[in-house]
Amino acid sequence: MSTDVKREKLSLSQFIMKVVNGSTSGIIVAVIPNAIFGQIFLNLIPTWEGFRVLYELVQIIQLLMPVLVGIGVARQFNLDLIPSLSVGAAAFLGSGNVINNAGMWQLVGIGDTVNAMLVSGIAVWFVFLIENKVKAFVTIAYPTIVGAGAGIIGYLTLPYVSSLTRLIGNIVGTATELQPIVMSVIIAVIFAILILTPISVVAIAIAISLDGIGSGAANLGLVAVVLFMAMGSHKAKNEAGITISIILGGVKAMMPNFFKNLKIMIPVAICSGIMGALAPILNIQGTPASAGFGFAGLVGPLVAYGYLEHSAILNIIILVLVYAVIPFIVCGLTYKFSRDGLKVIKDTDFEATI
Repeated sequence: MSTDVKREKLSLSQFIMKVVNGSTSGIIVAVIPNAIFGQIFLNLIPTWEGFRVLYELVQIIQLLMPVLVGIGVARQFNLDLIPSLSVGAAAFLGSGNVINNAGMWQLVGIGDTVNAMLVSGIAVWFVFLIENKVKAFVTIAYPTIVGAGAGIIGYLTLPYVSSLTRLIGNIVGTATELQPIVMSVIIAVIFAILILTPISVVAIAIAISLDGIGSGAANLGLVAVVLFMAMGSHKAKNEAGITISIILGGVKAMMPNFFKNLKIMIPVAICSGIMGALAPILNIQGTPASAGFGFAGLVGPLVAYGYLEHSAILNIIILVLVYAVIPFIVCGLTYKFSRDGLKVIKDTDFEATI
């Protein structure tokens, strides 16, 4: 009896989305400890030297990102252990985060996340090609063909992919410096809309190294869309658990509502644009790791706190205003105006589909 592996046929778009979703899981595991605690530990070093060790440890976890991306992608396709580890190895090779310096191998950051994602997809494809042909040579074939083979391809594509991602990051960074308010509005709106699609805003922020004011703007844009969609859920009389889950980071659950009525994009753009403009005005900054989180897990506010230069009390007041009070007012007014004035939305547009 044949024991060939039977795989579900996937379209190109389905395959890509699995790669993106798996990559996002790996990215989140890698960046969350540093995103939440990194800046806190750094600021507390003067009070106790032990915080320096803790700061270094959460930094080290982040260095594992390429491997975690590869394993995350492999899990999306339900690969077995050795194939999954081989995909992780290929992603590590393709990330370029290890260099040889005078005969010594050195880690130089998280590497190129986009290329790690690309190589992970290629490695999974290699697994599909050989999994029914190498059953007696699993421990040899997968590490060699998938790990090293796909990794070599990633090594070759790395300079080109890195050049492209650096170019995008430099364009965004330069534009934000030249036109901080305009670019902050644009970034906030883009991230707010993308969070309502299958695209991972966390992966994008990491890929283009979105930091500083640009990261803060993306963060505030996400705060706006989360509160706006939560208000819609409440007005639609969804179960309280659904509304709470949106606030806690489950806003992607509202994707079906968004695609059923794309006019929702109009109020989302209004409220997120207003919030994004506050980033350069109030010096709300962030890192590539924090840009895609909004206030989920308090990642955005905690990182932003480290960039504010006022007294502790004033810093906290500013964060409460920009992450809670102002967005609540802005989203409430925008919702009412969009429903009763522009008439582009109705309360029923936000009825839960899950």
